[in-house]
Amino acid sequence: MKESLSTLPAVPTLPELDDPRSVLNHLGLVNPPFLGRGIGSQVFDRGDGTVVKIHGGVDHAYLEKLQTFYASLAPHDLPFAIPTIHHVGCVTSPATGPASGPTIRTHFTLERRLPGERLFSVLPRLRGHARRALLERYLAAVDTFRQIVLPPDQPYGQLLADSPVQAPTWRAFLEQMAQNGLRNAAPDLLTDLGAAHLRAIHDYFARELPLMDHVQDKVLVHGDYWGDNVLVDRIVGRGGREGQPGEWRVSAVLDFAGMTLCGDPRVDVAAAAVFLEMRPGYPTADTDLLVRTAIARHGPELERTVHFYRLWYAATYAHSKEFDPLTYGWCIQSFRRLRLLA
Repeated sequence: MKESLSTLPAVPTLPELDDPRSVLNHLGLVNPPFLGRGIGSQVFDRGDGTVVKIHGGVDHAYLEKLQTFYASLAPHDLPFAIPTIHHVGCVTSPATGPASGPTIRTHFTLERRLPGERLFSVLPRLRGHARRALLERYLAAVDTFRQIVLPPDQPYGQLLADSPVQAPTWRAFLEQMAQNGLRNAAPDLLTDLGAAHLRAIHDYFARELPLMDHVQDKVLVHGDYWGDNVLVDRIVGRGGREGQPGEWRVSAVLDFAGMTLCGDPRVDVAAAAVFLEMRPGYPTADTDLLVRTAIARHGPELERTVHFYRLWYAATYAHSKEFDPLTYGWCIQSFRRLRLLA
């Protein structure tokens, strides 16, 4: 890779999770069911078909941008649900303890409650045909996003990030993101992989990035498509082309965020296949099934592309050792798995 690393943005600090009580009290919610949390958010059920999502480290303008983005997807008639933000709000409360400033502003959104269970909660309960059928539908669902073509003047790169990395070509965007991740992770990678392996990673990108020069697609890329961001529910009725009653299908896709991109739809295909490995105990045979299925659908050249995007994500997320050791462990495993030194 080129060594023009000083021009790249530093890795942002992850947001703190705010105390949700000020928002819950503002909305008149007493001990609402807690549905889950992500990096920088907590979600509670309001009991009326909506949820309240409490955000840390984001401002009102970002949430309004996200609201507009989700509204722009509505006309595309996707075969699964996506988030709908009904309201963006903010609660101001007095600061306590060592907090700086006289008040704390806590931002929240009121959103449609999406149907289904997280894929990761369902997969461990399935075996045999039912498991394979769900994995194949999970992979097929991500191909839906390639139908959402973005304007010709939209730069390649991030769509929703606060300080988006964008470029006039897809290759340039990929290079900037990987360089930034490797630069910020260099001390950890030197410790955990060694200098020779780190040089091999740079050599790999120098060799493989030219293969991305031909990419002209400008379509919507979710960018974080995996088991925690995909909801599934049971198929009901008489079956038919979607499957038999009692089987499972994708019911919703959530959390479009900083890695939502304009670019190559194969990014999502690769993520769907390899990100599931981040969950401890996940069987690698499922990844092999997903890769084989993707190759059958898109052609034999996809295998090399999946390997490339695995390593690109590993480079992009390699700075995560301190705040997300699970992801960092996956990055290290991916670097080693690719036999870069062979």
